[in-house]
Amino acid sequence: MTTRAPQLLWLEDDRALAVAEAAGGLASGGVVVFPTDTVYGLLGLSTSAEAYRETYRIKGRAGQRPLQLLVAAMSTFAAQVQLMLAPHGLLGDEFRAGRLTVVVGEHALPGLPRQVGELQPGPVGVRCPAHPELQQVLTTVGADLPLWATSANASESAPCTDAAAVQSWLAAAVVRPSLTVLSRQPTASVPSRVVRLENRSVAYLR
Repeated sequence: MTTRAPQLLWLEDDRALAVAEAAGGLASGGVVVFPTDTVYGLLGLSTSAEAYRETYRIKGRAGQRPLQLLVAAMSTFAAQVQLMLAPHGLLGDEFRAGRLTVVVGEHALPGLPRQVGELQPGPVGVRCPAHPELQQVLTTVGADLPLWATSANASESAPCTDAAAVQSWLAAAVVRPSLTVLSRQPTASVPSRVVRLENRSVAYLR
């Protein structure tokens, strides 16, 4: 029995194909590398325990360090976070622009897939990326099916911000994602800011 080699696509060659293949790979429980508006992301479907565990294996990350969730702009969860951010001025604008990760309590977002709390109990960081093709992936998978996400890089290394860095990392990786989508344009190279919302107050974590 032969094992299918990990797939690599370039976003600019066929954007529709890259989106469709990424969404299909995620829906089937695979882990996908995809560019975001901050750095490259390592993504898995929030309802897939195997994708959750595989993300940690690929990254070589300690299990106690949580993953964040990426949500579609038109999702229930993006609307819920926006409502919570409304009293906090420009933070809502940063969230819509994909520049802000908001950490909330596990019960603050009604309707999250039950697997989220089972796999990662406690507070969860939520980001709504502004990257257009990544938004298409999110809505294709299902607007109310968030994706587990972490930066694409070996644990304790700098996040990958361009295609060359991703390729160098994966060339040395023992475990690789099922699909890698690269862009010829570098990402913004700046990780999102992180805030925690608790009892209507804001704590700045990064």
